[in-house]
Amino acid sequence: MLEDDLALDLGGGPSWKHLLEDFPQEKIRCIEFNVEMLDQVPEEVMVFRDFDRHGLPFHDNSVVYVRAYDILEHMRDLQFVVNEVWRVLKHGGLFKIKCPSANSLGAWGNPDHVRVLNTYTIQHLAEPIPNSNIFSVFDILENNDNGDALHALLRAVKEDVNLDMRGSPIGSVGMRV
Repeated sequence: MLEDDLALDLGGGPSWKHLLEDFPQEKIRCIEFNVEMLDQVPEEVMVFRDFDRHGLPFHDNSVVYVRAYDILEHMRDLQFVVNEVWRVLKHGGLFKIKCPSANSLGAWGNPDHVRVLNTYTIQHLAEPIPNSNIFSVFDILENNDNGDALHALLRAVKEDVNLDMRGSPIGSVGMRV
């Protein structure tokens, strides 16, 4: 039986529990690539995967909500990850993002951060860009930077979207082709 109507927490470790306010536990998956989290997240919720390299192991249009708190700044291939989030989200599914503000010490001071995001980044991730690897289409519901953190809420647009993904690194079920 295929999983459907899932809520994903990308790299959140124990914070997946916050999703229990809106989703039943059997619909939540914590996607984690940090081995230190293996003993902090219940086995039935944990999906151990380096999604930055290998994508999300879920079928197209099977997810209603993705939360990415303090994780996107660690992604080596942000475009691939955002395309994967869009691929698994249903039409109207929500993608909630929080990361350090480009104006904060946290954005620049952590040696594990490989990028800094700002409101302009969110605008670019929300629509396909010709001659780039961004294939996702989102409506931006929130995109603000309070000086400490960047907060964004995106809604996946799938209806009436006809994308030519030839040349895309996205294959089926989150695998690079």
